Amino acid sequence: QAAGGVQPYPFLFDNCGSALAAYRERLPKAIELARAIAIAELEIEAQYSEVRHDALFAEFGADGLDAQEMARFPDYLVCVGAVRLQGAENDTLMEILSAGLPMKVLVQTDDILEEPGVGGDAHLAFGLRSKQLANMAIGLNEVYVLQASGSHLYQFRERILKGLACAGPALFSVYSGAGGNAGDLPPYLNAAAAMESRAFPAFTYDPAAGANWAARFSLEANTQVDSDWPVQRFAYEDENHQRVESDVAFTLVDFVACDRRFAKHLARVPRVKWNGSLMSVSESLSHEAQGMPEKVPCILMVDRENLLQKVIVDDKLVRAAQRCRDAWHSLQEL
Repeated sequence: QAAGGVQPYPFLFDNCGSALAAYRERLPKAIELARAIAIAELEIEAQYSEVRHDALFAEFGADGLDAQEMARFPDYLVCVGAVRLQGAENDTLMEILSAGLPMKVLVQTDDILEEPGVGGDAHLAFGLRSKQLANMAIGLNEVYVLQASGSHLYQFRERILKGLACAGPALFSVYSGAGGNAGDLPPYLNAAAAMESRAFPAFTYDPAAGANWAARFSLEANTQVDSDWPVQRFAYEDENHQRVESDVAFTLVDFVACDRRFAKHLARVPRVKWNGSLMSVSESLSHEAQGMPEKVPCILMVDRENLLQKVIVDDKLVRAAQRCRDAWHSLQEL
């Protein structure tokens, strides 16, 4: 509590509607204070002239305050869960960003593998809400946008600070990894897997970084940014106790396979049926337009006994991976 029993204004909000209402309520007083400061600065320099300046300051703030004037005041911080960004709340967020208001908005997504709603799972649109939000903000051109998984926030600390310090609005879209049904997988690892699989890629859009998209947009924090999927060396011991190594791509399907809700889209293949009719999901996607004979896409998984398994994947997950890869291609073009 401040001296004299006056409560200071709060600048932290848990929803966009309350933040916008507070901004509008306080704006007249902010304009009054900015006017007083401007007049005082002129008087200090002995440059204030009633004849010349009275009419000017009579209209001061009639159209609001510009960025330089607003920089004298604290920005508003809004921390909201993605599940609340529906209807009026989503419309208010769009109004805040498009109007260039001095607000920094953190949207936390806990589950990007949301279970299908009414009508079944004919179209698995993983992370659709987050993608739409980030695309909308970037399309406004003047909003600082940062998207990252919770596992990558420390590496992004300088970019986060830059977004907080920028003039005007900023949007921070973060996937916590705390939702869904990933079994024993810690949220930190779940968030990292989402980023690795291109389901929730990390990027920044800084409108002040340059005059073109190449300067403003950055994907460099992602693994193997020029590839469709990150490829890592995988080693295991076969039934003859021999070491076997192969390159394995980590795709959207590998990430989804960690979530028990989507087990019905997967089926384990007995070892005796491991034959030439199986191919990896990444191979299946890379050869889809080359007219190759049909093979069953599969991924490698390790069971609770630490035994390697091959798991076939249904068409719905493969199509979802294809859409994820195409969305990644669009980001690469930027």
